[in-house]
Amino acid sequence: MSSDEEDYMSTDFLEKLEQSDIRPGLVFSSKTARQKELQKRKLEADSSNNTKKTRPSLKESLATPIDKNNKGFALLSKMGFKEGSGLGKSGDGIKDPVPISMKVDRSGLGTETVRNEKKKKAEKMIEEVRSMRDRAMSMQRDQFRSEKQSQFYERRLFGVLRNNQRVCFKLDSEKGLTWPVDIFFWPPSEMKSDDSEDEGAAEEIEEETNIKRGISEPESDGDEYLVSSGKVPEMGEDKTLKVLTSQEMTYQLGQLESYLRKTYFYCIWCSSLYKDEEELDCACPGEGPAAHGENLAPS
Repeated sequence: MSSDEEDYMSTDFLEKLEQSDIRPGLVFSSKTARQKELQKRKLEADSSNNTKKTRPSLKESLATPIDKNNKGFALLSKMGFKEGSGLGKSGDGIKDPVPISMKVDRSGLGTETVRNEKKKKAEKMIEEVRSMRDRAMSMQRDQFRSEKQSQFYERRLFGVLRNNQRVCFKLDSEKGLTWPVDIFFWPPSEMKSDDSEDEGAAEEIEEETNIKRGISEPESDGDEYLVSSGKVPEMGEDKTLKVLTSQEMTYQLGQLESYLRKTYFYCIWCSSLYKDEEELDCACPGEGPAAHGENLAPS
């Protein structure tokens, strides 16, 4: 064996085999060496990643207070800032850093502000419309309630007036009168005469009275009286339609009450006929519905 040849059984030869990763009995190739090198690098990279610290997320970083070793914190400390206190000379400023708003869309920087302003304007407009609608509904309810109360008042006033006109007609007839002292003291259905001249005179008097009071007389199909707003007719034989307002009925009722009290000592609210004036003053509370606990006016 020459000196240039190496003994394959020697230690040096075996060490060379281990370094070149050529195992005895295996065929050496560049592909095998390349795979071995890649596996070695992967193992080194994995060991290096395990030793490194895990990087915190953005949310965790923002929630973590600034470290005292931070340069910005050091600058604030030199200017008198103390941890936990607010900014400013008096310490009444903000205590936390300005929050970061992450932008994930592709819209402009002022888009969100414009969108919020439009949303506020829309909400304000909707609130105004709702408020206007509520006010309109409230006004409609009040107007409806007022109209119904007025109609009820006029119907009741008309009924009281008509009943006492019948009472006046009965008392005047018993006394022997053939014509009322005033045109509205009797019901129109009772003011009839067999003499055509008397009928014509009654119609003239009635027409003059209606003209003075502004009462219109349109043609009718059989209704006798009709309250202006309540449309309250009384059935009768008279074909004339006379529209009475609440003021007209109140005036007529007051005059009729005064006439019945002075002439017959009769109280329309007590519905009682007294013997004389003394008994009327003693037993009757007084004139008018208020003295008798009555309230004809709408509430």
